[in-house]
Amino acid sequence: MSNVARVRSHVLTGAFLFVLAATPTRVEGQGNTPGQTPAPGAGRTAAISGVVIDGATERPVAGALVDVIGDDRDRSGSHRRQLTDATGRFVFANLPGGEIPIRASKSGYLDGARASARRIVVRDGEWVADVRLSLWRPAAIEGTVRDEGGDPVVRAFVRVLTKIHVVGQDRFVAGRMVLTDDRGRYRLAGLAPGQYLVQAPLVHAVVPTAPAVDGRPLAYAPTFFPNVKSLDLAISIDVTSGEERGGIDISLETVPAFRLSGIVNGPPESWSGLTLRLVPQGAESLGRGNEISTALVNDGRFTFLNVPAGLYTIDASREVGGLTSAPPLDLFFSEAPLDVARNFRGTSIRGRDVDAGPPGLEFAVSSMGQPSGYWARQVVLVQQDEADLVMTMRHTGTLRGRIVKELAPRTPEPPYEPSRGMQLDPADGSPELGTPQSEARPGDATDQFTIPGLLPGKYLLRLGRGWIAKSISWRGRDYTDAPFDAAETQDFDDVRVVVTNQGAALSGVVRDERGAPARDGRVVIFPAKPDLWANFGLWPSRIRVLSAGSDGRYTISSLPEGEYRVIAVDGSSEAVQLDPEFFLRVERRATLASLSWGQSRNLDLRLQTDVR
Repeated sequence: MSNVARVRSHVLTGAFLFVLAATPTRVEGQGNTPGQTPAPGAGRTAAISGVVIDGATERPVAGALVDVIGDDRDRSGSHRRQLTDATGRFVFANLPGGEIPIRASKSGYLDGARASARRIVVRDGEWVADVRLSLWRPAAIEGTVRDEGGDPVVRAFVRVLTKIHVVGQDRFVAGRMVLTDDRGRYRLAGLAPGQYLVQAPLVHAVVPTAPAVDGRPLAYAPTFFPNVKSLDLAISIDVTSGEERGGIDISLETVPAFRLSGIVNGPPESWSGLTLRLVPQGAESLGRGNEISTALVNDGRFTFLNVPAGLYTIDASREVGGLTSAPPLDLFFSEAPLDVARNFRGTSIRGRDVDAGPPGLEFAVSSMGQPSGYWARQVVLVQQDEADLVMTMRHTGTLRGRIVKELAPRTPEPPYEPSRGMQLDPADGSPELGTPQSEARPGDATDQFTIPGLLPGKYLLRLGRGWIAKSISWRGRDYTDAPFDAAETQDFDDVRVVVTNQGAALSGVVRDERGAPARDGRVVIFPAKPDLWANFGLWPSRIRVLSAGSDGRYTISSLPEGEYRVIAVDGSSEAVQLDPEFFLRVERRATLASLSWGQSRNLDLRLQTDVR
């Protein structure tokens, strides 16, 4: 069982169904016996009841807060909530029929955003009496940081790197960080079950540089457990729900420290106000805060002081992308693999649907000054003082083009022009490439777009919410599903993008082996063409994963035209990984579905219980 899968299943997909034999005693509103019709009340004749359990022990959880989130018929956004009784039970009466989001939380368990959550489909006059919500206790990793003499290191940073599956490959992303106390001890609490690396980064920032030896200063290098200097030599730590892992100690050793200085070769606008980052090799995707040192460029020159010996990357980008693991927000209520929320000079991507992308993943692009249209990166092996380093600034690439609309007459046009929501998606999920976005200024033509800031790498062009690309072409080649390769940070001019406001939709019912609606199904749809199974970016337009409703129903909309494979798996399955290996394994068991623009197709699915 993969540990990444364990994070998904233990923390987020632990909810499944069983039949309660007793009636909850702590209720909100008017109560009834499960199976009976609730008392009518202005169209609110449905009810939901169930139990909250500890996901590891399966014992009932008393005093858990259960939330019915909003109301599709009441746009006020109000919540209805109650505490479970001594046997972990709850009941909500006088609900409107429809899809009801419900979740549970309690102090001492992973917070409410990580609590078990479900979308319950209930009809008018129906009582769904068998909802089971699971909560998971947080894990913790603790230990001591000591120096080369065995003495505790006080106020040293310690953090975890979380292993997570992104765009078909495992990556370690930056996670929780703490400081050691006056005994050199640390405790990384509130961890979801999963696989972690433990690191003492930025040691030189909080520990005085060690005394010089033979005129050469010494410094502490960033160190991973078990006392290794590089990420690829670190040993991962697997924690389960509620587990306390102690003895994860780190011993720091001094290494020679050196001075790096040089010049930035480029026009003044390329380096004015620029801060260079010195990042350990292999950690470029971890974003800001991972630097061993920084240096402000002054009159075209820079200096890094007290740099521990090692292999580094000097980054001269003004925008820094990185992956971090953060508590997911608004779980389960989006069919898209990842949802985008734009922040000031940056983009955050949060996994919103447990089934569709890395839960808790945040991809943030932060600004380090106004963009200049230049960048530079250089690998340097630090073994001695360097005084003549040269960072040659290069132009970032730009993608420009025009938009042609092909609108469906009976479908409302999205409120925003497609030129104002376009961005580039790193095809392999590399966060250091960033997510360049379209520039839109008052008075700009709405049928034209400009996306600056391309770094060397492959990008897929994505549209804003509500728009779907029918075709993307450049110089006679189709780029609808193919990435633009900016290896030389070249410009792409005269890109033609045909967009529509109406895609295809697929819906149906997931059924179990008896033909009854499956209560805990997960639907995966992916392209029939194997060449689209890799490098599909963080926002794949042709790959979707979502949980079916408690009545087995599912709906996937806004799909591009094409041929797909569709499969329904057990919602508690740990085998779903959005990568070529998974797609190949389930290809023959998945149903082939051909969709055309504007088509709405019904497709019932048989639940596949073993897709390992």
